[in-house]
Parts: sequence; structure tokens; C-alpha cells
Amino acid sequence: MRGLNVWRRRFPFTPAGIVVFSGSLWALFGMGHGQQDLIWLLIGELGLALCAWGLIGALLLSVLLRQQLSALSINAPVEMECDRAGFSGFSLNATWWLPFIQASWVWTSPQAKISVKNKGLRIVERVVPLRRGVVDGVWREVSVGDAFGLVSFSWLHHHPGPVRILPSTGALKDVALLRGMAGGESHAHPEGDLSGDRIDMRRYGKGDSIRFVLWKVYARSRQLMVRTPERAMSPTQEFFAYLVSTPGDQAAAGAAWVAAQTPGGVWGADGVLGSAEDTRSARELILRSSDSKHAFAGQGLRAFVEERLTRRVVVFVPPSLGEWVRHVQSIEGVEFAFVVGVDGSRSRLRDLRGLVAALQKCSSHVVVADRKTGLIVPAEQLR
Repeated sequence: MRGLNVWRRRFPFTPAGIVVFSGSLWALFGMGHGQQDLIWLLIGELGLALCAWGLIGALLLSVLLRQQLSALSINAPVEMECDRAGFSGFSLNATWWLPFIQASWVWTSPQAKISVKNKGLRIVERVVPLRRGVVDGVWREVSVGDAFGLVSFSWLHHHPGPVRILPSTGALKDVALLRGMAGGESHAHPEGDLSGDRIDMRRYGKGDSIRFVLWKVYARSRQLMVRTPERAMSPTQEFFAYLVSTPGDQAAAGAAWVAAQTPGGVWGADGVLGSAEDTRSARELILRSSDSKHAFAGQGLRAFVEERLTRRVVVFVPPSLGEWVRHVQSIEGVEFAFVVGVDGSRSRLRDLRGLVAALQKCSSHVVVADRKTGLIVPAEQLR
């Protein structure tokens, strides 16, 4: 397959060009000169002229473009957002002086949709990234050919320079579920003051005052229990969150990106070793999870749970069933909360309900986060 692609890029004529070139030879020599037919002679000459001009013009433009590309400096750091159009800073000289000859290119890595726009004497690149990630340069497949589609040359070009593509958060502003999964409380007990009333109890120990003994409890259980001050302010503990990376995880990544701004979290993700404990490193982890081998989606969750010895994890997941569900369901002794990232009407409701039913087998807390509307809805309220 690789050799076929190389041959395709280097062979000058397209399938249409081969047909036109062969037909022009037949019209010129078979019918034109063979039968002295001036019409066929003219058709053959015109077809060969188009092929010749396309070949010469494409070769000339290819040489000039290769020189331009080799002279480009390293890109300044570029940061873009998925599904949002922006300019990457890449541009080439316009080719208006070569009639019927044109150049185009596409990104092969990272994934993006490309359009070009004439700006003075330059052609500038407009990009709509399709997937988050961090790369050290852009691979482009540059193509040069004629306007009739008869001739085409193409080659791969790597333009070095750091590129960061952020996940799109859409209308999502906050993912408050993480606060609910964190241990402890942020407010005092409603029946106790800030100094801590003696409304809790524990076993009697040496040194405890006899006046705090609960004699009614002793009468029932024959165990000495004493009153102790309750902790009026219960500190909020850290929460644990994990992102499952699959081809359709862009909405889940957007929800995780918003949630990462919540302080006090420990983050993990597929395809990334270790964990992150602050917003900056958590978001870097979310970006780099796009490189995960999707066949192993969800398998890193077990290692994350065992490494951190946690029993409660918020898991951000894509809106479709996959092998990753089985990996998650196989983990026992952990209280999961799932955030399913969707994009409104793009998500198929039947598939989403099937996924929710599978997740509810190992969790009673499943919510759906919609990037399109910004709503976070409990799974039970799906319409």
C-alpha cells in the first residue's frame, strides 16, 4: 500500500489524463494522419497540447513550491481549538501567472479541514482542526496539477513547529459533578457552632472526663462511650477523574477540559503515563490522550485506581458502546460516576440509552453533558 501511494504521487497523469492522452494519440495518428481527417487531427493536437501544458506547468510549479517550502522557517507556536476555523500562519506565493495550473494541500497529521484564501499576492491557509492534540509540526500533502484534472504531482512536507489543538468546550461552562464526588463538606454542621459541639461519640479512653460518659448507651450496650466534639468544618478532599480516549471522545474531552479547572483533582487518561494534580498538567494530559491506541481504551483506568488507592472516580466517556465498557465493568470495589459527553442531536439516542444502561450496571450516578446546549442532565431524564 505504501508503494502504491508513492507511485500515485510521482506518476504525473491522473486516470483522466491517461484516457485523454491515449485518446489524443489515437485521434492524431490513428484517425487524423491515418484517414487525413482534419477534425480528428485538431482534436488530437488539442488534447496533447493540454496534456503537455499541464505536465510542463505542474513540473515548473512543483519546483518553485519545493523551493518555497524548504525556505520556510520553523513555525511560531500555534494554538487552535477543535471545530473552530483559524489561520495557522502558513502561506505560499499565489500562482496567478500560471494559467490553468493550481496548487492545493491537505493536512495528513494532525487531522483538520483545510481551505485557502487569496490575500494579496499570497495564498493563506485556513484550518478547522478535527481532533485535539500536541504535535511538533504539521505534515501536509501538497498537490500540483492542471485545472482539467489531467496531471497531478504530490508529495509530503513536514513543517516543524509546536502546534496545540485544544478540545472544544462548546456551551459547557462548569461540570459541578466533581464537587459532589469529593469527600467532606465545605460548610459547618447545621447543629454545631464553629468551635465544635460535643455531638459525636467514641469509646471511653484513659484520661477522658467522666462527665462526658453516655450512661444511657452504657445501660443498653454495657460499653463506655463518651461525647466528643464534632469537626465543625470538614475539609474538602481531593477528587479523582479519568478520561477514556476513543475516536468519538471529543465531547467527553471538552467536558473534561472544563472540569479540569476545578482545583483539588487528580487526573488520569488513556495513553498517558502517570497522573496530573493541577489544572495546567491536567489539561496537558487531556491533550496528549488523543494519541492513545484506541484498541486499549479504558484499560488504563485499573492502573490509575490501583496507583492512587482511590475508591471513587469520575470517568469521562464517549457516547457510544465499545470494548472500554467491559474494561470499566471489570473493576470492582470502586464507586464510579460517569460523565457522557455528547453533541446534542449528533448523538443517536438509541445508542446513548444502550450505553447508559451498561454504565448503570456499575454506577448509580450517570450524567450526560451536552456541548451544544451546555446542559448536564442525569441519565434518568433523557428524552
